[in-house]
Amino acid sequence: AYMTADATAPMTSFGMGKGCDWRAAKIRPEICFRVPGTAFVCHTPDGQALPVSIPFPGDYSVYNALCALAVCDKLGIPLADSTAALSVVRVKGRFEPVFLASRPDTTFIIDYAHNGASLRAVLEALRAYKPKRLICLFGSVGDRTQMRRGELGAVASKLCDLSILTSDNPGNEDPNKIIADIAAAFTHDRYVCIPDRAEAIAYAVKN
Repeated sequence: AYMTADATAPMTSFGMGKGCDWRAAKIRPEICFRVPGTAFVCHTPDGQALPVSIPFPGDYSVYNALCALAVCDKLGIPLADSTAALSVVRVKGRFEPVFLASRPDTTFIIDYAHNGASLRAVLEALRAYKPKRLICLFGSVGDRTQMRRGELGAVASKLCDLSILTSDNPGNEDPNKIIADIAAAFTHDRYVCIPDRAEAIAYAVKN
């Protein structure tokens, strides 16, 4: 209400509440070509109910998809084209899947979750698919965001079966100090510290 109180341009809303112009309903997790995705029904301003599938998990991805559909509609793009494109869209570094022929039973996901809130959103979304084992490899940047390290560690401690703590652009800081700051937030010992990022990735794949 604060954002729209003095707006003079035409406005369109999207979300999951009944008053939204573009509304998502019947949201459920689904696997799309080995990738954790989401299916939902999109209710449009003109009364249509369109089935939509996206290769991304979580409610935050549904919000993104609704926004994309609303914007494309304003640009005159047919909804059939928009929903078809959403089913195969990929964004580098944003829940980006990587497949290894030698590991057909494993799904690797790259995501730019760089703080506690974004990491929690990704991990909770993945948990909805009931994985046999959830391994998370991450670090935190140096020279700033010291508070963020504890947030990352606390989230991973709660939601991961194994965490691999590694270096992530340490800048002028000692990578081991950054890793220690993250590790201090763990409430168990299901984590390993491997400062060399290439070695950490190799360890993740091996395990």
